[in-house]
Amino acid sequence: MLVFHRAILELGAEWSVQKGHDQEFEQYMIQLLVFYFDYSNILSPSDKMYYFIGLNLLFLLTQNRISNFNALLERLDFAVIQNNPFISYPIKLEQAIMEGSYRKVWNARNDVPAPEYLFLVDILMNTLKNEVASCANQAYTSLPLEDARSLLFCNSTQEVHELCKKFDWYLSPKDQKIYFNPDKKEDTEEFNPSLVIEQLLTYAQELERIV
Repeated sequence: MLVFHRAILELGAEWSVQKGHDQEFEQYMIQLLVFYFDYSNILSPSDKMYYFIGLNLLFLLTQNRISNFNALLERLDFAVIQNNPFISYPIKLEQAIMEGSYRKVWNARNDVPAPEYLFLVDILMNTLKNEVASCANQAYTSLPLEDARSLLFCNSTQEVHELCKKFDWYLSPKDQKIYFNPDKKEDTEEFNPSLVIEQLLTYAQELERIV
């Protein structure tokens, strides 16, 4: 009966990820972790145990719940952390975020251990994109559209347009530049990605102190 119950929860968790229902996924995982750890002495391990734990680790990253992320890792064997692709994947993403290497997170979209992971990676990337946008808003007066698209990890100029609306930036149709502070369009600066990265690293260090 317990094995059947666990299988139903796993189906529900997978369905919630596929449908993009992150809150439902969290509720399923709260119950599944009980089966995976608390009932480990009376149940044989599920074939999908690490697949779902990896998804849960990735979910915690999207919520910036680093303490929960680390607490879950502490429940796993060192060999699993080192060698299981479902577990090592979110660990690599967490390390990249702490380093401020957001490009590594972006590139990791092409290396997910299972298709279902991509939904959560995109949520995480959207959060990081907003952080970069906030820093760019402070670091630059203006940027060419293509430079901004690259800096903000956008797949298309349409995504840049959406960020312009969100952050109240002005996109000039004439010179194809984004003006981050429309009232100061006469002051321009050259594109300097290292400036934004430096500010992001400082931001990450401040977060570590808070945690």
